[in-house]
Amino acid sequence: MPLPDGYESYTTTRRRYLWRKELACARVGSPHAPVWRAQRLAESGTDLPSDIPARAQLAAGGVLAVEEITGASVPELVALGLSNTDAELVITFIET
Repeated sequence: MPLPDGYESYTTTRRRYLWRKELACARVGSPHAPVWRAQRLAESGTDLPSDIPARAQLAAGGVLAVEEITGASVPELVALGLSNTDAELVITFIET
């Protein structure tokens, strides 16, 4: 099932905010990325369900909790190594 037109990412949890900050710092080689990671890991999170689509790719991309990708966009998930189709499946899984 394709995503609705105009679907955009959003952030509703502190864990997701910290995850996005960590990724942004890592992309530019900032020495602050480990600080954001430590803060992210200190926040509680829900383990990825065993039946979530592309679980192995998400884990390989560093995703540790559902809260980190709740609200993610297709381009965000593709940047973690998922295909467009897998990214849409993940979003649909989480949002329904």
